Amino acid sequence: MLDDENATAVVRHTPNESERGFVLVVSVVVTTVLALLGYLMMQSVAIDAQMAYADRQGQSALAVANAGIGWAMERLSETHGFIDSTNYDGVLADLTELTCNSGESDDIECPDEISGWREMHPEAEKIWYPTGNAGDSVGWFRVVLKDDQDYDDDFSEDANDTLLIRSYAVTNEGSRRMVEVAVTGQ
Repeated sequence: MLDDENATAVVRHTPNESERGFVLVVSVVVTTVLALLGYLMMQSVAIDAQMAYADRQGQSALAVANAGIGWAMERLSETHGFIDSTNYDGVLADLTELTCNSGESDDIECPDEISGWREMHPEAEKIWYPTGNAGDSVGWFRVVLKDDQDYDDDFSEDANDTLLIRSYAVTNEGSRRMVEVAVTGQ
């Protein structure tokens, strides 16, 4: 026997024809929107990761190129007394001009930007950094130099005590950077 205090009435709503399947349609739409948002977030994260990787590789290539400039300064100082020199003709005369004859516009070993400059290390096409061998290095560099534009139309003789040193670097992953400095004896 039920008493009136504990009695519960269950009211059932009977949907009419226009309400049938409404909840299913709404849940499919909400699920689709959430899936699309999740996909877009994953794409954004993947693009951010690629950009961070590319930036890190670019920074590594820049560090290798800067190491090439340091290597050049040290080598010129040791072999030519470069830092104390006031005339760099001897430096220019001792080095041979680099000629890139690959015919390819995007030659990773010898780009057009260093062709025609004087190669500082003709005995080795490239120098692996920091260890000297390819197996455990970050990348490699090539260092070239040239007399600056001192308006004497002769890039093999120095007229104003200024040389340009260019270091071209490539990481093992293929990122490339070039650094150029002007060094003056004045």
